[in-house]
Amino acid sequence: MYFRTLLSLLILATIALGLTACKGCNRPTPVASNEVVKQNNPISLEKMQSAADAERDFSTTIYPLLKGDNNFIYSPYSLWSALSMTCAGANGNTKTEMATALRLNASDPSVHEAIGALNEVLKKKSGIEDEGFRLNIKNDLWLEKSYQLKDSFLATTKANYDAKASLLDFKNDAEGSRVTINSSIEKDTEGKIKDLIPEGVLTPVTRLVLTNAIYLKAKWFHSFKHSSTYSQDFNIGTSIIKTDMMHNTETFRVADDANYTAVEMPYLSSEFALVALLPKNDLKVLESTFTGAMFKKLRDIFKSERIELAFPKFKVESTMALNPALESSGMKDAFDEKKADFSMMTEKNDLFISQVLQKAFIQVDEEGTEAAAATAVIMVEKSMASPEQLRRITFDKPFAYAIWHVPTSTVLFMGRLTNPKG
Repeated sequence: MYFRTLLSLLILATIALGLTACKGCNRPTPVASNEVVKQNNPISLEKMQSAADAERDFSTTIYPLLKGDNNFIYSPYSLWSALSMTCAGANGNTKTEMATALRLNASDPSVHEAIGALNEVLKKKSGIEDEGFRLNIKNDLWLEKSYQLKDSFLATTKANYDAKASLLDFKNDAEGSRVTINSSIEKDTEGKIKDLIPEGVLTPVTRLVLTNAIYLKAKWFHSFKHSSTYSQDFNIGTSIIKTDMMHNTETFRVADDANYTAVEMPYLSSEFALVALLPKNDLKVLESTFTGAMFKKLRDIFKSERIELAFPKFKVESTMALNPALESSGMKDAFDEKKADFSMMTEKNDLFISQVLQKAFIQVDEEGTEAAAATAVIMVEKSMASPEQLRRITFDKPFAYAIWHVPTSTVLFMGRLTNPKG
């Protein structure tokens, strides 16, 4: 198959959506593009896919370090983006450790261009933007007004992350600066992520905060009828509870493995979908098999099948301090006041990461999915059933899920549901 340019992809996606307007039609299969034009420099599909592979590998590495035993949602893409921006300013062993944790090739001079190409693909608003699909991604740098960053770092983050640098007065008004950053995050996530940075986290020695905000609101390609939602048993392991379960009989992409049955539930934008993985045994056993390669393979083994689907309505919110998980993944020097090397960010090389924070939210109902997340990297100065014979797939026990970009398998959100009632 000959891969098409991004422009061709968007045109084909638009045509495909027009051809699939009827609910009885099968969902169009997205195709990947051969190259993405980034600032007049072609980035090959291989380079862009390597960035997507890195993000997906990172997502499955960090997931077990954060998930706990209860409901959980996080955005690996938001965390990976904010830290990749930060990594653009790292040097020496700090850069090596960060790149290894982020699954990036530290020696590749075009690594951030490849990430920029991936960012550009994800930010293309395909689908029915106003009515059925919206994806907002925003990166920002919040800089102490008396502090200087290298022009080369600012150029890299602007070109590849579209990150604008805003000046704040951390020295004299840390609390006011915190309110400004949090207000921007709240606006960028349609009010879903509030108070990302808690009171007292920013101080007069804060010099830089790097943030990523992501917001998704998407209607199902195959919507659920409200009249087909009713109370049903859900096995939470220790007991059976009643929860609102949505039902639909449609053609979905389904995959079977020794450890799970997976259903891909597409949104109106054919390039994005929710993938739910129902364990055949215990959820923890399934989660222990998660790897980036597994999710990449999953994209290829899906097959269309008409099924009866029963899926719970749910809402999950998570708040996380990520330092311990990132240090466990091998990113140590960046948090060490004596060892941190961000000399590609600032001439003084006097910064280290004090905290990495994330908040995330997801709500799934008959209409579709609303999800949001925001990540902050805070840097401070050193020293301081049907008539047909159909298979029924019922998500009536704890399961895992992800929201991904189908052509690249980039994981935007990832989580687990152990109790729909929270």
